[in-house]
Order: sequence, then C-alpha cells, then structure tokens
Amino acid sequence: MTGDRSVVSNWRQDRVSNLRFCSLESAWENASDANFGRLLERERPLKFKRGKQRHVSAAPFADSAGNDMWSVNVVVGDGDGTFIEGGLPTERYEKESEQ
Repeated sequence: MTGDRSVVSNWRQDRVSNLRFCSLESAWENASDANFGRLLERERPLKFKRGKQRHVSAAPFADSAGNDMWSVNVVVGDGDGTFIEGGLPTERYEKESEQ
C-alpha cells in the first residue's frame, strides 16, 4: 500500500489528526477496515499502540482519470493523545491553548 502506486497525506481537522493512504491496488474489493489496519502494520508505515482503539476506515473511489482506487483513513490522534506509534512522522493535534 505504500509502494509506487500509493500516495499518503497527513491532515488535521476538528481536533483530530489523520493519515490518508490512496492506492491503485484493485485486489482488495472484499477487504475490511480491520484488514487494512493489519496491512498498514505489516508494510510498516505505521504501528497501532497496544491497548488503543484502531480507527481505520477504507472505501473504494475513482480518481479524476477514472482509475479505481482505495482511500484508507487512519486517525493518528486527538487532543488527548495518539493512537499510533513509529512509522511515518506524525504529530498529535494541539489544542489552541498549546500553540
């Protein structure tokens, strides 16, 4: 998922930090959100913290060129802390009073 056919973006909104993985892979039509979470850990762009809930949501879509793609969104953290560790560099959401 993190190879030549993938793009990763990091964004923050409404007190939540997220990673979005977009991939051209097409063999995942029956994959669940949990399957995508395990795939991301196996390919090592991230690792979920033990004992923390995994916030993963995946959905197929077509890009502007008509290519079938997958969008996999992972909640990195919120104002109270992070849900992942290691892998891609990430930052927790900072409350306005902390900035």
